[in-house]
Amino acid sequence: MNLMEGRTVLANTLGRVLSGLPFCISGTYLIAPEFDRGGMDFLLKDFPDLKISYGYDSSPLLRMLAIIREMNDEDYVLRINGINFCVDLLAAGQMLELVDSQYYDCIKFPDDFPALFTCDLYGVRGLRKMQDELSNVDPIYHVHPKYYMSIHERYSCLVLKPNLTSYTDNYLQSARKKYSDSMHAKRIEVDGRNAIVAGDSIVLHYELARNYIAGKDIVLDMACGDGFGSNILVGSAGKVVGVDLDSAAIEQAKRTFFSDDAEFIQCDVLNMPYENEFDVIAAFEIIEHVPPVAFLRSVFRALKAGGLLLLSTPQNSLGHIPTTSDHIREYSLSEIETVVDSYFEIEKIIGIKQGCVYFDGDPVGSNTFLVARKRTFV
Repeated sequence: MNLMEGRTVLANTLGRVLSGLPFCISGTYLIAPEFDRGGMDFLLKDFPDLKISYGYDSSPLLRMLAIIREMNDEDYVLRINGINFCVDLLAAGQMLELVDSQYYDCIKFPDDFPALFTCDLYGVRGLRKMQDELSNVDPIYHVHPKYYMSIHERYSCLVLKPNLTSYTDNYLQSARKKYSDSMHAKRIEVDGRNAIVAGDSIVLHYELARNYIAGKDIVLDMACGDGFGSNILVGSAGKVVGVDLDSAAIEQAKRTFFSDDAEFIQCDVLNMPYENEFDVIAAFEIIEHVPPVAFLRSVFRALKAGGLLLLSTPQNSLGHIPTTSDHIREYSLSEIETVVDSYFEIEKIIGIKQGCVYFDGDPVGSNTFLVARKRTFV
C-alpha cells in the first residue's frame, strides 16, 4: 500500500498493465486472501470495471480457480503480482501473441529472472486439469502452479526468454530507485506468522539446513534476527549460536527462545570474535547485503577445519543492479559459484524455484541454497 508516483504501488501496477495491454485484456480481476476482505475495495474508485475476489488465505491456485468458473477453456489468465510495478509488458504481449497460434497450459519467465519484471500466463483448460487433480496436488504448488505443470508431461509449458535489449543499466537503476522510494525494503524476519506455510522459502532454508547438521555439531546462525530460525536448528545440533548486529533483535531472541542449547550474541557478522569454532555455519540471505570477500573471510575464520557453510541468496541473471534497494548485488548461479569457490569447495547446490519448490539436481531458481566445505588452504 506504499505510494508510488502519487498512488499505491498496487494501483500503479494495475494502471500500467491496463494502459500497456488495452486490447488484450477482456476482464481484470484482483484476487486477494480472505483476511484482506474489503481492504482492496478502494481501487474501485479509479478502476470501476475491476472485479475483486477474496478467499482461500493459503491457496492462490484456489483463488484463480474461483475466477475462471465463467470462462471458456480457450481463455487465458495473465497472472501478475500486484507489487510487480515494472512487469515486462513486451514479454506479456509476446505470451498473448504465442497463444493466438498454439495452446499452452502455462508460459513463464526463466526461473532465475528478477521477479519484479515477471508474469505468468495460464490456460484455463490447464487450470481446470489441475482442479480435477486437486487431491494429489502438493500445497507448494497451490502457491506456484506453473511448477506442477512443468513437471508433468500432460501439460504443455513454455519458458519465454525476454528481450534483454531494454534491460539497460539505466533502466535497472530506475527500477531500483522506484523500489527504494516506494517499497521501503525491510529486513526479512523468519517468524512464519504472516506467510503461507507452503510457500515460505525462508523457513525452508532452515529445514534444508537440518539435513546437514549432526547431533553434536556446534552451529552458528549468522544474522539470526529474533532467533526464530535458530530455534528451528535447536534439536538437530549440539548447540546453536545466533549472532546479529541488531541488539534489540538479540534481546528479543534471548527472551523468546531461551534454551540451554541456544545462545544469542550481538556482533557484526563481518567482524565476529570466533576462530575455528563451528562445525556448521548457516548464512541465509546475507551475502547480497555485504562485501562478499570480507563476508566469506569472516565465515572461513569462524569455521573449524572441514566445516560446512550453508548459504542462501537470491539467484538473479541480472543481479549486478538488483531492484531490491538494500541489496548491494545479487548473483547468477555461475557468479555465486565463482565467489564461494575461492574459499570453499562446493558440494551441492539447490535452486529454489519459488516458495518451497525445488527439484533434485536442478540448481537454477530464484534463490540459491548452497552447501560448501571449508578448504584446507586458500
